[in-house]
Amino acid sequence: GSQDGTVRDGKTTTMYATDPLNVREQPNTDSRILGSLTVDEGVPVVAKHDGWFTVTFNGVEAYCYGAYLGFGQGGYKADPPSEATDSTMNQLTTTAPLNVRTEPSTNGTIIGSFSAGTTVNVLDVAGDWYQVKFGNTTGYVYSLYLS
Repeated sequence: GSQDGTVRDGKTTTMYATDPLNVREQPNTDSRILGSLTVDEGVPVVAKHDGWFTVTFNGVEAYCYGAYLGFGQGGYKADPPSEATDSTMNQLTTTAPLNVRTEPSTNGTIIGSFSAGTTVNVLDVAGDWYQVKFGNTTGYVYSLYLS
């Protein structure tokens, strides 16, 4: 990451639109729309900053709002790791010990926990909760304890 908080790990990760999604000239909703993505349409992501992803669209650098991009078609299933898609852009670090739950709520059953300082792979966002990879399964963690 850079001093301004931009994450650019030198790799490209294909992400998929989870809803119809505008592709913009700049990372804000006031900028010109260059085109759009349909649900499940993939786009190469090269960086992220403040909730916006820098993408390659029609051969130019453009921007998509990250809340509408996921790591798989038909939902948020992570792509199998490969040299082209193995990226650290979807990784966050726990800032405290953190419970992993079966659903995005404190009512979800605790299935385990991460120690403070653990790097986790984020698969999806559900409000204030993140769906994460946990061993051979997935679970949910509260976003306040990730950075």
